[in-house]
Amino acid sequence: MPRPSISKKIIVSLAFLVLYLLPVFLKPFTGHARYAPLDMARAVREQYGPAAVLVETGNHLYAWKAKVQGRILPLDLRGAVMRQYGRGWIVGAVGVHKYDWRAIPWSSLGQAVLPVMLVSSDHFGQIQGVRRGAGRFSSVLKRVHTWYGRRAGKNFRLLEPLVLPVKGNAAYWKGLCRASLDNARRFDFIYKAIAEYRANLPLPQGRIKVVITLFTGNSPEMWMGAASQGDFAVIPPYAASLAVPASGRLTKDQKGVCYAVGHELGHTFGLGHSCSAPTPNPNCQKSIMENTQPPEAILTPHEVDFLKKSVFFK
Repeated sequence: MPRPSISKKIIVSLAFLVLYLLPVFLKPFTGHARYAPLDMARAVREQYGPAAVLVETGNHLYAWKAKVQGRILPLDLRGAVMRQYGRGWIVGAVGVHKYDWRAIPWSSLGQAVLPVMLVSSDHFGQIQGVRRGAGRFSSVLKRVHTWYGRRAGKNFRLLEPLVLPVKGNAAYWKGLCRASLDNARRFDFIYKAIAEYRANLPLPQGRIKVVITLFTGNSPEMWMGAASQGDFAVIPPYAASLAVPASGRLTKDQKGVCYAVGHELGHTFGLGHSCSAPTPNPNCQKSIMENTQPPEAILTPHEVDFLKKSVFFK
């Protein structure tokens, strides 16, 4: 069989490159900051020298390795991002497939909402499962984002969700969620989730609002434990288990998860409970900052004015 010509090899390489980069540039989210791909072959050469070769040991996130004099060695992707993009960039992932690594322009994200999906240790190897969970989480976020835009007249910038592996299996995390029903352990889940975020990503420092959920497989029954603290809104695993349509009617469970995200995110923006204001609006009970769920929930005039003055609503 004749060997393919150089031109055919180039065409095949370019086609592969386009397919690899396409998800990076065709983003369904509203953020202006672009996550960027990593050049793995360059990362290998820069870390181990020009004779080092890039190899793949599978399809999972950590499948990229360097082959150096017959030895298979790990890659320093944090260092690779720094060398390829400079200071102010960090490494992150949007899934657990080998092509899901991204360089994140952290210093230039501006005021935005960053979704983060933690993945329990026993589900981190499930490429398709994690992808479905991230897609469901995205669908909830998009519906909440649309709701805020309609109710406030302005909106926040929503970034693409990042995925993080965490310590503890699904049973452990579900136990924390259930424990939140006990007043003495109300915040065990949120404290542990924030601690896992802090161990992997930079602090938001008022510049980023972070909405966290957890993937423990298909867990639509895990609704317990939603809470907020400072720049963090933490939502239990049902946010990664329920797909929500972009428009139209919602089921009871879909309304509940949109309410949890919208309510806790409202607290991160600085909103309190509507009826606790010194002079509450007569319709305060209809606000998402009380007990009414989207799409029927409203924002009171005071809440709309407050958000429009926020640096996050532009």
